[in-house]
Amino acid sequence: MRTPNYIKNLLGLLVLGISAFNIGAQSLSLQSISTTHVNCNQASDGTITLKATGGTAPYNYVRGTDSFLLTASVSFKDSSLKAGTYKYYVIDSVGDVDSINITVTQPTALSTSATLTHVSCSYRQDGAISVGGSGGTAPYRFTWSDGNGWTSSRSTISHLLHGYFALRVTDSKGCFSDTGFTLIFTDTLETTISKTDIVCNNQQNGTAESVIFSNGNSFQYTWAGPNSFSSTSSKIASLKNGVYSLKVTDVVSGCTATAQTQIIMPTAVNVQITSIKNALCSGASTGEINTKSTGGRTHYFYNWTGPNSYFSSSANINNATAGIYIVTLTDSSGCSHSYTGAVGEPTPWTVSQQITNIKCAGYSIGAIDITVGGNTPPYVYSWSTGSKNQDISSLTAGVYT
Repeated sequence: MRTPNYIKNLLGLLVLGISAFNIGAQSLSLQSISTTHVNCNQASDGTITLKATGGTAPYNYVRGTDSFLLTASVSFKDSSLKAGTYKYYVIDSVGDVDSINITVTQPTALSTSATLTHVSCSYRQDGAISVGGSGGTAPYRFTWSDGNGWTSSRSTISHLLHGYFALRVTDSKGCFSDTGFTLIFTDTLETTISKTDIVCNNQQNGTAESVIFSNGNSFQYTWAGPNSFSSTSSKIASLKNGVYSLKVTDVVSGCTATAQTQIIMPTAVNVQITSIKNALCSGASTGEINTKSTGGRTHYFYNWTGPNSYFSSSANINNATAGIYIVTLTDSSGCSHSYTGAVGEPTPWTVSQQITNIKCAGYSIGAIDITVGGNTPPYVYSWSTGSKNQDISSLTAGVYT
């Protein structure tokens, strides 16, 4: 056997200390007592135990290309070894050398194979995952979790919702591998309802339509509503007020989605005249009408009509002459209601007079007696003479107002 140079150098050092030779001694032999292989792939927990026999003790051991001596009386244990082939030398006290090659093995890397059955619908629990281990050292132990407290130790888990499932696979030596799998739902189906409410009170013109978000293309519709209403159309119309529910079914997968909406009918538009003030004088434009509006949908629009092509768009009017006025209230949906009111006025003025003329020139014995009617008594009088009385007397000839 060819001995490496560094071994020869070590032998030279040892020979300097040898003073006698053991003639006829048993030849030196290096033997393996035991080998502990690595437990987990890439680990460093292998061991080799060696024993020298024959030759002349004590013995010095050298591992591979290491340049240090390991001295032992008989046996030697090397530890913390990775997988690989190791060469050891033994040198006895007289310089004899023997060597041995020992291989430390390791299991292949632990891995996991999986078969996934994805969830058919977002709400169904029909997903499944089946896994198997390879590498490492069988048998295997499986530990599942979903992050919400659920766990399992089975190789196949089923009745699963969509989501992420973490897995740790542990072999018989305690080696482990962490992985995880995500289940998705293969059929996406959601629905909302687009609706229009009833326009005016006591009408039946609401509508509702299914709005679908899905990767499918064939659906069945089931509507239910007030008074045993039902329909299988995607859009329904001529609806009364009330709650309508919808169920959409994917014809292929059988997945379903539901939604609900309420069709609203506004209260009746209503305008009422709350007060009327008549015109102060016959023919005057001082009448007033005040209103109160309720129901429907704001904003409100007003339209007044009256005598002499009267028009106004105000809620209340204060420039009315005597006559009949109609106010029409219209809400933002176009629903309307009308109300009629009448503005009055006093009767027209009536004035009659009795004049007493002067019979003799220069006398102040004339008089005027008047009778007044119409409008609103009591009356206030104002004569050009300064008198505040209804009748005036002791008048000279002249014109009086």
